[in-house]
Amino acid sequence: MKKNGQRLILFVLGVVLALFLSIFYGPKAKARQKVSLDFNGGYQLVYNVNSSDEAVVKQAAEILNKRILNYGASDSEYAIDGSKITISFTGVEDVEAMRANITRKGELTIRNSDDELVMDASVLNSAAPITLTKNGEDNVIVLNVKDTDTFYEKTANQAAAANKYLVIWVDFREGTDKYSEESSKTDPSYLAAATVSSGIQGSCYITTHHKFEDAFKQVVLAFSGALPAEVSEVSCSEITARHAAFDSVWKAVIIGSLAAGGGLVGLFGLAGCTVMLMMLLNAVAFFGFTALLGIKADSFLLAGYTLSTLIALIITYPVLKEFKLNLLRGRNLQTALDNALANNKRAVWEAVITQIALGGLGMLIFRNALLSSAGAVLIGGICNLLLFVLWNRTMLKDMIGSGYCSNLKLYRVDPAGLPDVEKGESYVEKPCAVSINFGSLLKGNIPYIIFAVSLAALLLVSGHAESGAVWKALLLGCMFIAIAAVYVLFAYKDRYGAMPLMICFDLMVGVLAAVIAGKGFAGIALCGVALSAALLFILIGRCRTDFRRLSREKVNEEKLNKFVNTLLNSFTEDYCYPAVMFAVLALAIGIFCGNFKVSAIALLIAVGALVTSVVLASKMWYEAVKKNMDRKPKKGNKKKGKKERSETVIFGLNEVK
Repeated sequence: MKKNGQRLILFVLGVVLALFLSIFYGPKAKARQKVSLDFNGGYQLVYNVNSSDEAVVKQAAEILNKRILNYGASDSEYAIDGSKITISFTGVEDVEAMRANITRKGELTIRNSDDELVMDASVLNSAAPITLTKNGEDNVIVLNVKDTDTFYEKTANQAAAANKYLVIWVDFREGTDKYSEESSKTDPSYLAAATVSSGIQGSCYITTHHKFEDAFKQVVLAFSGALPAEVSEVSCSEITARHAAFDSVWKAVIIGSLAAGGGLVGLFGLAGCTVMLMMLLNAVAFFGFTALLGIKADSFLLAGYTLSTLIALIITYPVLKEFKLNLLRGRNLQTALDNALANNKRAVWEAVITQIALGGLGMLIFRNALLSSAGAVLIGGICNLLLFVLWNRTMLKDMIGSGYCSNLKLYRVDPAGLPDVEKGESYVEKPCAVSINFGSLLKGNIPYIIFAVSLAALLLVSGHAESGAVWKALLLGCMFIAIAAVYVLFAYKDRYGAMPLMICFDLMVGVLAAVIAGKGFAGIALCGVALSAALLFILIGRCRTDFRRLSREKVNEEKLNKFVNTLLNSFTEDYCYPAVMFAVLALAIGIFCGNFKVSAIALLIAVGALVTSVVLASKMWYEAVKKNMDRKPKKGNKKKGKKERSETVIFGLNEVK
C-alpha cells in the first residue's frame, strides 16, 4: 500500500507540475519569443538612394537593414525597386529615435588630438568593427582589430609622439569638428578618446564618457558600415501582422492541443488524458526552447511545430491502442502496459532519434532559413523524447501502479465484455477498417503515377535554389542513407536493405523538394522530409515481428499478398486517427491565423515523401520477392542417401523447399 501511495503521489506531482508549467511558464515562453512579421505588426520605411548604381543601392539596403536589426528588430526584410528601398520590420521599441539616426553615413575614423587621420575602418574586422559593452558602471568601446600589424605600428608611433591621444570619431566633419573644442564638453561629438602609452596588439578597449544610449546610437552606425551614398527617408507607415497576432497563434495552439487530445481521451480515457497533458507541455517546451535559441517565430516554425506534434501522436497512438487491446484480451493493467511499451519500444526510440539526428545534421550543414528549420526539427525531436517517450510513460506507469485508477471503465473498456480466460475464451479482434488490395496495387504502374503526382505537387511550390543548397541537401541525404544502411545491416539482418531503400526514395523526393523549393519553402520542405523519414522508422520497426514470423514459413504468392495487405492496411489504419487529430490541431491554428498555407504545403510535402517512398520501395521489394520465389533451384551433385535441400534467401525471409 505504501508503494501504491508513492506512485499516486508521483503521478499527482507530475500532473501538477505539467499544469504549472503550461499555465505559468507558457506566457513567459511566448513573451520571450522573437516574433516575425507573420505574427506581429510593425513598420514599413521607404528610402531613396542618391544613386542609380544597382550595387550601390543593394549595399545601402543591406546596411540599413543591418542597422534596424541592431536596434532590436526581431524580423526585418527589404525590397529594392530602382533607387527605392522598402524595409519592413518589427520588434523595435523606439522607432522615432531609430529613424533619426540610421540614415547618417556612419563613417568610422581614428584620429589624433590635432584631428589628423591616423587610421580608418579598414584595419578593423568588417563583420563587427566596433562593439559597446559595460564594465561595471563604465561604458567601454571595443575596436575589433583585423590588421594587427598596421594597428600596432600606428599606435606605437602615436605613443612615441608628443600627441599621444587616439580619438574615435563617427561621421567626422572636416573643418567643423575639433577635438580641442569638444573635449571640454560633457557630451562631446566624438565617441571616445584615450592616451596611448605603447603599441597595441589585438583589440583595443576605450572607455567613453557618453551615456550608454548615446554611445549606442553611434556604435550602431559604425558597426553596420558606412553608407555608400546619401540616403533620404520617403515615408514611414505602420503595418499589421501578415497572418495573425502571436497571442492568437498561442491561443490556437492551446485550443488545438486540447481538441486533438480530446480525441485520444474519447478513445482511451484516462490514458489519453496524459497524452493531452503532454501536448500542452510540448507547446510550452517547443516555443520556450526556440525562444532561448533565438529562433524567430514565423509560419515555418509553426509548421515545424505542427509536424513534430504529428510525430508525437503517431508514436503515442500505437502504445495506447495496444494497451487497450491487451485489456480487451483480459490482461491486467500492469501487464497490458508492459506489453504495449515493450512491443513499441524500439520503433518509438528509432523514430525520435532519427528526428533528432536529422535536425542536428541540418544545423551543422545549413545556414539562415534552413538553419532555423533544422533547429525546429531538432527541438521538436528533443521535446518528443523528453515528454512523449520518457515522462508520459513514467506518468502512465505511476498512474497504473498506484492502484487507485484500476477501474477499466476509466480506460474506455467495458468489464462485462471481456473474455473469460479461465473458460478458454479469447478476444476476437475486429477486421481492419481500411481494406485496400496493396498486392494488386503494387503489380501495376500506380506507384510510378503516385511518384509523378508527388513530384508535380512539389513543382507547384518550386522556385530556384542556390547551387550550394543542392550539394548540401545531397550530402545530408547520402550521410543519412549510409547511416541507415549500416544500422539495418546489424539490427535487422536484411541483406537487401529494405529500410535504406525506403529512406532512399524518401530522401530522393525530399532532396528534390529542398532543391526546387525557393527561399520561401526550402526550409519547410526539409522539415517535412525529416519527419517523414522518422515515420518510416516507425513503419519498419513495427514490421519487425511480422517479417520474422513470415521468415519461418514457406512463402508463396497468396501468402505474400496477404502479408503485404495486412501489414500496409494496419499501418494505414493506425495513421488515420493521428492524422485526424493532427488535422484538428492544424485547423484550429489555421482558423486563428487566417492564412496557414505554409503548414498545408508542409503536410503535402511530408505525405508526398512518405507515400512515395513507401509505395515505390514496397513495389521493388514485392517484385524482388516474387522473382526469387519463382527462381528454380540450381542443379548440383546429389549425394547418395541424402534428401536434396535448397534454400533461397529473400530479403531476410528464408524459404525452404
